[in-house]
Amino acid sequence: MPDLDPYVSLGLARSATDKDIKKAYRKMALKYHPDRSGGDENKFKEVSAAYEILSDPQKKKEYDTYGGSSSGSGGASPFGGGGGGGFSGFGGGRNSRDIFKAFFGDEDPFSSMFGGGGGNGGGGFSSFGGGGGMPPEMKMMFGGMSGMSGFGQPQSRAPIVPEGAIKKNTMVYISQLQSASQHNGKTGKVLKFDEAKERYTIEIDDGSVRLALKQNNLTQIINVTVVDIESRPEFNGQQGTIRGWQTDTGRYAVQLSSGQAMGLLPSKVQLPIGTRVTLQGLNSREKNGVRGEIKQYDTTVGRYIVRTFDGQALKVKRENVKV
Repeated sequence: MPDLDPYVSLGLARSATDKDIKKAYRKMALKYHPDRSGGDENKFKEVSAAYEILSDPQKKKEYDTYGGSSSGSGGASPFGGGGGGGFSGFGGGRNSRDIFKAFFGDEDPFSSMFGGGGGNGGGGFSSFGGGGGMPPEMKMMFGGMSGMSGFGQPQSRAPIVPEGAIKKNTMVYISQLQSASQHNGKTGKVLKFDEAKERYTIEIDDGSVRLALKQNNLTQIINVTVVDIESRPEFNGQQGTIRGWQTDTGRYAVQLSSGQAMGLLPSKVQLPIGTRVTLQGLNSREKNGVRGEIKQYDTTVGRYIVRTFDGQALKVKRENVKV
């Protein structure tokens, strides 16, 4: 086997940032995971080994210096594959599944598949029980394998929604469109998300029109709790629904359960756990615009814990997220 280049394996340029590396690994590891229908174990091992190099500053530095070429002293590269693959000299011997599990943590979509399964995924299907069926995500991946008991009827395989992307069938309010401004103020439904183009397909006008829109043109229509309104404390704790976005004031248009309409800043509403958001107004500018999901809310300090698409957990103020 010829020496492999971890940048090529992950489809990255040499100038790739840590964020680029994580995003590429997430996408390709999910695509090639051998426990997924249509997966490719060899490609999965390759992208995992590539990520292990490029995600480790020291290994990345060594590869950038010596990998795939002779050393400056004229001797052979100390990291060459010797015909056995260009990653072997760098890897720390970690199993590709261990790398995957460490990256995804509790959100490993394949962790519930096999009860006590071994590193090669051969642990059987006992964890599904006699009649309990399999988890929904497993039905998605194995719907076509009708020969296995307990796997149910064949069914189509739905795409995995990327971390932080708005979920399918979520109702959204459309705003800030320039070339198609006639659609501003309309509501629609999310059909899918194209991660490569960073565009959502939105169905509007009773399904007669479909638009490809960026996330900053969308506001999710979700239930919220009103908080910290000092001038009208009687509204605090009331439930309401975000119905739109007021671009000129930077406020949500919220309709309270009592029927009253209010314009509220993001800092004046508490979003539910599980809400998909984008970060905004942070001092670390590179994080602004990053997608994530609210995992917890710390009531003592009024901050969300948001898990971003690249696996980071950030504690941010209410005004630093937008739905």
